[in-house]
Amino acid sequence: MGRPENYRMNKKDNSGLKEWAYFRFSVIGGLLARPPDKGDLQKQLEELAKKRWCHPITGQWTYFGVSTIERRYYKALNNDDQVSALSRKLRGDAGRSTVMTGPLIEKH
Repeated sequence: MGRPENYRMNKKDNSGLKEWAYFRFSVIGGLLARPPDKGDLQKQLEELAKKRWCHPITGQWTYFGVSTIERRYYKALNNDDQVSALSRKLRGDAGRSTVMTGPLIEKH
């Protein structure tokens, strides 16, 4: 299987965080737009897990498990900004150097 026709290269910002959030939203968006009837959620999650999805960065086809889709569904469902809720959070040390300093190196 090659890359799908709708494959998109990374944009100038290499983080791809927003792209991932929209991608995750596209997987669960139908559930959010039309909430399943009581007792039907599991069936719909299983159907979504059978589908293959185009990875937003690499363009490769991928699958998601029921538990992953369910976790993302509830994360978005319980948040006012559903797309942002599905975005990866930046690490607390993002943008800072993790290289050891001179005094620290001398101790070792």
